[in-house]
Amino acid sequence: MIKGEKVADFQKIYLKLEQKKHNTVLEINLSSLIKNLNYYRSLLAPKTKLLVMIKAAGYGTGLIESAKILEQNHIDYIGVAYTDEGVELRENGIKSPILVMNVEQKSMENLIENRLTPSIYDLYQLDEFTKKLILMGIKNYPIHIKLNTGMNRMGFDSLDIKKLCSFLLSQPEIKVEGVFSHLAASDQKNGKKLTQHQFDKFHRMSLEIESLLGIKTIKHILNTAGIENYPEQSLQMVRLGIGLYGISKNKKLSNVASLVSRISKIRTVNKGDYIGYGINNQSERQIKVAIIPIGYADGFSRFLGNGKGSVFINNSIYPTIGNICMDMLFVDISDSNLNVNDRVEIFGNNLSVNEIAKKINTIPYEIYSTLNRRIKRVYSDS
Repeated sequence: MIKGEKVADFQKIYLKLEQKKHNTVLEINLSSLIKNLNYYRSLLAPKTKLLVMIKAAGYGTGLIESAKILEQNHIDYIGVAYTDEGVELRENGIKSPILVMNVEQKSMENLIENRLTPSIYDLYQLDEFTKKLILMGIKNYPIHIKLNTGMNRMGFDSLDIKKLCSFLLSQPEIKVEGVFSHLAASDQKNGKKLTQHQFDKFHRMSLEIESLLGIKTIKHILNTAGIENYPEQSLQMVRLGIGLYGISKNKKLSNVASLVSRISKIRTVNKGDYIGYGINNQSERQIKVAIIPIGYADGFSRFLGNGKGSVFINNSIYPTIGNICMDMLFVDISDSNLNVNDRVEIFGNNLSVNEIAKKINTIPYEIYSTLNRRIKRVYSDS
């Protein structure tokens, strides 16, 4: 609410606030998100725990909002990339267990103070984390051990297991709660051999850890595509990520996020005139152009310019024309009856984010995660 003694003062404040609004918004349907959550639950045994990854601000849809609706729907674990994301969740009232995938030394104390669970991927990191626990007088702190089964990114190798377990047996500060790994090609038909190799290696390594430590752990290796294609490997827990937001080859999923804008201006460009930056965008005929307030600073790639990309307006597809600017783009709307302020769908129910990603040789993860924070997130449950 804005209060002011004079109408003129109120109008000035109102106009300033209006100027700060961005016509481009990301509409997020929380009901669709829960539909997708329940779909993946239907693929799992009732006893299998569900960890939902909401790193990169919930794949661009909003960290806090995603976490709150997921907690209300009784997920078992939340996964984030960095400690500060987990801390932000705690500060906003999220009480669910939170697994932090990338734990840096400087963030360890903050992680412990906020009761976050670290992913431990090498002996140096484990030693530094244990030292923090000793200084803070803490014992039996839960961790998840990450294993390298074929991606060759982070994680303990087979040759590390005995040394790892020897260390753990001497440190009462540490409690191994979980053991996990990442699949490299679970979404690819020609990746079955590699995926099976990873399963086999994970089972050997995790069972060796449990045997040497004399414990049972929460084991998890499946990602979204793994849940769809290898549900028999669900084990004690799975990690659901991008599928929650409707991104999958599976047609049963509901679209969660729609990036929309409005036409800011319509102008006629004569034959021989130029459009936007550069001298390679000379019009070969008279055309009608709509200008839309979204550009590469918002996450709409420059590679989508000059007809490679398109938008959806009033039940029709319109191609981009000219180069994408930092804050706006152009589309050719010749032979249309469109008007200023007409709704523009960048991606959503009518224009799949999968198709946009294919056009610029990338993946939906990148499209979502590069959406600028200046784009307002609007939530609905219908």
